[in-house]
Amino acid sequence: MYAHISEKCKVIAIAKAKLDLSEFMLMCRQAGYFNLCDIQTAAYEYDGKLSVLPVSTRRPANPADLNLSPPQEAILAEVIMDGRILDENLKRMGLDTRWLQKRLEERGYKSAEEVFLGLCGEDHSLTLFRGE
Repeated sequence: MYAHISEKCKVIAIAKAKLDLSEFMLMCRQAGYFNLCDIQTAAYEYDGKLSVLPVSTRRPANPADLNLSPPQEAILAEVIMDGRILDENLKRMGLDTRWLQKRLEERGYKSAEEVFLGLCGEDHSLTLFRGE
């Protein structure tokens, strides 16, 4: 099902979908669109989710729009989970438990057991979440 939204904020076509208008509005809000005027096209997918193509002048700006070239972000690796050191993830990053223990001590931790979650970036930055 596709719903094309006109500039006057009217739904032109919602075809053969078992979806009433209140459900459609709920799905738009869940997708972050509270104003139908911000939506060019909405597609009700086979999995029951709504995909939204925003009006180009109403979509969030991205770095390319601002002529910026930020460095590529990478996924952080879990190096501590529930107080346990994940040696394999440390090895993949070229690190070891001595490196990790030193960083823990620098931040006032006695051991990894005090850490609920520890995340490490490619630049070896370490983010720690204290356990309870």
